[in-house]
Amino acid sequence: LRRLTTRGAHVFRLGGDEFAVLLPGDRGGARLTLEGWLEDVRAHPWTTAAPPHLNIGLAQAHPSYSMSDWMREADSQMYEAKRRRLHLIETG
Repeated sequence: LRRLTTRGAHVFRLGGDEFAVLLPGDRGGARLTLEGWLEDVRAHPWTTAAPPHLNIGLAQAHPSYSMSDWMREADSQMYEAKRRRLHLIETG
């Protein structure tokens, strides 16, 4: 993840195989960055039996959100992506 992050991004391990990534800029820029990561993962010549599968929830900060609200929104979107067998899903 560190190799994939852009300047100004911050990566945090939440536990197990879950991470939070804070990206600077707007939703469109974040979406492009995340889509680029997905492409890099797909293109990597994995030597494991099965390549990793990424499920990403994208949530934008809002002035009325607490950090808990923001994380809950991203987590909800990530589980929705997993349920729908998508890689990336976002709010609104």
